[in-house]
Amino acid sequence: QRADTPERAERYVGRLEAFPAYLEGLTHVADEGVAAGFVAPAVVVDRSIAQVERLLALPPEESPGMAPVSGADDEERDQVAAALRDRVWPAYERYLEALVRYRPSARDSIGLCALPDGEERYAAEIVGFVTIPLDPADVHRVGLERLTAIDGERRGIAAKLGYSDLAAAMEAHRSSGRDTPGSREDLVRLAEEQVRRGWDSAAGWFGRLPERNCEVRAIEQFREQDAPAAFYQPPSGDNTRAAIYYVNTFDHTEQRLSQLASITY
Repeated sequence: QRADTPERAERYVGRLEAFPAYLEGLTHVADEGVAAGFVAPAVVVDRSIAQVERLLALPPEESPGMAPVSGADDEERDQVAAALRDRVWPAYERYLEALVRYRPSARDSIGLCALPDGEERYAAEIVGFVTIPLDPADVHRVGLERLTAIDGERRGIAAKLGYSDLAAAMEAHRSSGRDTPGSREDLVRLAEEQVRRGWDSAAGWFGRLPERNCEVRAIEQFREQDAPAAFYQPPSGDNTRAAIYYVNTFDHTEQRLSQLASITY
């Protein structure tokens, strides 16, 4: 959300003022889901609770909600801080209470198939992603075949490097320190370099490309503990805001540079 002009700052405050209704809508949908037997996995609910708790532990004036007006004057910053303090934070407190109420109804399973009509829902998701009606069993079979082929390639590389098996090669690579970033900043810099290299190579593989490359950012600390290794946020509809590639720098000594590369590319 950009707020780099007085008009945009005013619209941002208006959006913050309306935000409680959004969380109330989510709560209503969640309650309907419990009544209908369509509930989220417990691991997702637990992570959501933890993220909201960490967000509420921040003073509104020091929260991510202030980022859009970081360069604004004091009056605009005060307006945004007031909206966060008086409207957004109380709404998140109510939402947290709703999540805690919801938690006993959450399910231990993960996939869509565990829900009523789960197989049909899974098939609908495939159509939504690839636009053609593929049999989920066929998709799974292809995935297993590709994984087997990739593992064969990895074993071949390990043998060429003089290792008896793949596990030994991977352990040697990790213990050498070459697969571990030296700092949070190293992870972000590496992702930026990978994104640049991918962008430079993309024209050789795709005919239609975005107008500009994405930005790389570290995932905010209030949600990094429960976030994946990396994820992508598309650009704004009018392309005035670039896409963002978020990289998780939490506990960087446990991160793997090789894993980041596979996600980035």
